[in-house]
Amino acid sequence: ARERIAREWETIRHMELVAGIDITADHLIVRTKPLVIEEPERGIGSVDIGPWEIRIPRTGTDVRMLPLDPELRLLQWPHPHIQRSGDVCWGSAKAELTRALTDGDYDIAVQYFLALLHTGLGQRSDWDLHQNILNEIRAVRTRPKRGPHGR
Repeated sequence: ARERIAREWETIRHMELVAGIDITADHLIVRTKPLVIEEPERGIGSVDIGPWEIRIPRTGTDVRMLPLDPELRLLQWPHPHIQRSGDVCWGSAKAELTRALTDGDYDIAVQYFLALLHTGLGQRSDWDLHQNILNEIRAVRTRPKRGPHGR
């Protein structure tokens, strides 16, 4: 079991979009490098969503994803598939992810989580909602940052 965990740790650590990983008593925590949603074929263009933290519980499947940008954390939907609380809309992948997490295939799960963070649009029926969310994220990420005195 330890060899498998060590292999998965190394696999995750070397993923291109992973900045770092930590293990606590309760979670595997994966921090991403800054991410960009790019879906030009759907009219979105590029949306900088910055770095994220993925909190994978040691037991269970209650994964949380949170933006590391404090301004994005204020949005009700900091990502089209993720609420402020870190709750994720898994769509049709829920059964596969549940199986991967239950089986301890964390490297497979992390690959999916990274792919989900790169996706701006889901089902066609949700595109208008997702487009509005992405426009709000773009506005937050591109406005000038305030200095310590509000300037």
